[in-house]
Amino acid sequence: MILREALAENRVIIAEKWLDSILTSYHEDGARFFKKQKDRFANPLGYNARMGAERTVERLAAGEVSDLPPELVQFIKLRAVQTFKPSEAIGFMYELKQISAKVCGMDLMAANFSEWQAIEADIDKLALQAFDLFMADRELIYKIKLEEFKSGNAGTANGGCPSGAVLRKHNAEKIELKVIRDC
Repeated sequence: MILREALAENRVIIAEKWLDSILTSYHEDGARFFKKQKDRFANPLGYNARMGAERTVERLAAGEVSDLPPELVQFIKLRAVQTFKPSEAIGFMYELKQISAKVCGMDLMAANFSEWQAIEADIDKLALQAFDLFMADRELIYKIKLEEFKSGNAGTANGGCPSGAVLRKHNAEKIELKVIRDC
């Protein structure tokens, strides 16, 4: 239980370093905004990443990893609608191992090797849950796209409203008529 106590004592530092690692997958300006803006409504991605990291480390330290914290679930849902590959979207879960080892100290990890293995197994369990969630959300997105295509509303999903397509066509016809008149 020594290692879990070390995680609990260093949970704020671990969560902050892990958050920095998570946000490196975004553009520099975006990452800075996600980290600085703490309002959950002005910055839902940053808020969920921050709170998800903190609550995940707390649960890991307490040995309560039966499921992901709701904020991390929301963060993964947000990543599912972005253009990440699954490995990029969920890879941050595994970075928690290295960050925890660095913050708590490699000597402590080596001295409590069996406990460290249990913590690593817990992180792997959470990462697999995150992957399942990400893939379920991606599958839902593709099902919705397929249904839009089948229903004939794909134009709405891909290029705005149908009336916008009619306007573009109408404007193109006006340009043609103007060219003909000018000749």
